[in-house]
Amino acid sequence: MPKSPADLSERIVAEFREMPGTALTVAQASRLWAVDDTEAARELRRLERDGILKQSAHGVYVLRSDG
Repeated sequence: MPKSPADLSERIVAEFREMPGTALTVAQASRLWAVDDTEAARELRRLERDGILKQSAHGVYVLRSDG
């Protein structure tokens, strides 16, 4: 399990980049990375703000094609 928010962010980005086509809801991300929904949502939103991920109208996060 990641030891810090930076470790978690790096893990999230790496997994999205290593598995093209990954599309996750907050609940799915929470289970995948063994963190609570609040922490998963915070990290996914931060990566969206940073331009790495984007969120669909249905709440699914995916890697930006230009990220």
